[in-house]
Amino acid sequence: MITKPLKQLNSFREEVDKYKSLLLSSRNDLAQIVNNKDEISKKRRLLNESFASLEATIYEVGDNPKLNDGVWPIWYSAYKMALSSDILQRVEPALDAVLTDLDYIIGKIKASEKSEKTKIKTRSSSNISNKFLSEFKIFEKRIREIAGVTSDVTQQKDIIQKAKSNSPLIEHKEGLIWDLYALRNVFAHQDRGKYITNVNEMAFEELSNLMRLMNKPPQAGRIFKKEVFVAKKDDLIEKIIKEMSKNIFTHVPVYENETFVGVFSEASIFEWLADNIQNGNATLNKIKMGVINKKYLNSPNDKFEFINSKVSVFDLLKMFETYVSKGKRLGVVFITKNGSKNERIDGLVTAWDLPTIKDYLKSI
Repeated sequence: MITKPLKQLNSFREEVDKYKSLLLSSRNDLAQIVNNKDEISKKRRLLNESFASLEATIYEVGDNPKLNDGVWPIWYSAYKMALSSDILQRVEPALDAVLTDLDYIIGKIKASEKSEKTKIKTRSSSNISNKFLSEFKIFEKRIREIAGVTSDVTQQKDIIQKAKSNSPLIEHKEGLIWDLYALRNVFAHQDRGKYITNVNEMAFEELSNLMRLMNKPPQAGRIFKKEVFVAKKDDLIEKIIKEMSKNIFTHVPVYENETFVGVFSEASIFEWLADNIQNGNATLNKIKMGVINKKYLNSPNDKFEFINSKVSVFDLLKMFETYVSKGKRLGVVFITKNGSKNERIDGLVTAWDLPTIKDYLKSI
C-alpha cells in the first residue's frame, strides 16, 4: 500500500491551480501585472515551501515530467520550472504538466488505499464470520439444553419444537432463531459464505440478546412490581367500588384476618346483581365486604392465579394465552415472593395489561 499525504497533495494541487489562474489573469494587462506582483511572489514562495515537503512523494509516485525551455538543449523538471520566476510562456506549460502529474499521483494513491481497504475488509469479514460461528455454537448448545436433547442426530426443527414446549421465550423468538440458524448454515459452508461479505452488528446483537434472555429472562416481579390496593372484610363495598372507579382498578384482592379469600372484580358485581336484582335486594349500600358470599369473589368466569416474583414475563404471557386457548378467561395474576396467596402481594397483571406485556417483549 502507498501510504502518502493525500490531503496535503490535494491542497497543493488546488493552490497550483489558483496560482496558474492568477498568472493567466495578468497575461495581457500591464496594470494587473503590477497589482498582482506581490501576491504572485508570495504564492510562489508558499508553493515552493509546500513542494519541498512533498518532493520525495511526488518524485517517488509521479512521472516527474520534464520540459525544454526552447533555448537550450536542456530538460528541466516541470515542477522547478512551474514554480520559478521565469517568463509566463515557459511557466504556463510547466504548470499544466504539474497539474496533470498531480492528478496522476493522487489517483494512484487513492487506488492503492482502496485496494488495501478491500484486503483488510476481506480479512475482517473472515474473522467476523468465524466469530459468529463460534458464538452460535454456544447459543445452539443452550437451545439443546432447553430442549433436553442430547442426541447429535436430532434435527434442528425437532430441537426447536421441543425447546418451544419447554420455554415460552423460544416460542416468542422462534422467527429470529430460524433466521440465525439460516445465517449459520450460510457461513458454515465456504462455497456459500463467499457470496456474503460480512455478518453485520445486528446479527451479533440479536444473538447476544437471545443468550441474555435465555440465561436471565426478565422477571415478572421486577417488571410489574407496584403497590396493590386490597380490601378487608370490614370495608364497605360501596367504598371499594368508588376506589375502583376512581383509579380504574379492575381486580381487588380480598382478605379476612390476613387470609386471602378471593377477588372482588367487575364480574363479582355483575354476578351478585344477577342473583339479587329479582329479589329486590340489589343494593350494596352499607354492606361490608365480609358479608358478601365468597362465590362472588371466586368467579369461574374471571379466574385468578398467583405466581412467584421470579417467573419470567414470557411464562406470564403464556399463562394468559393458555387460558384463552381453552376458552377461559384469566382476569388477573398476582405476584408474591414465593407464589403463595397468603403472602404480601407485590404486584399484579390483568388481561388489560396484555398489550403492555407484548410491547415490552418486542422492545427487548
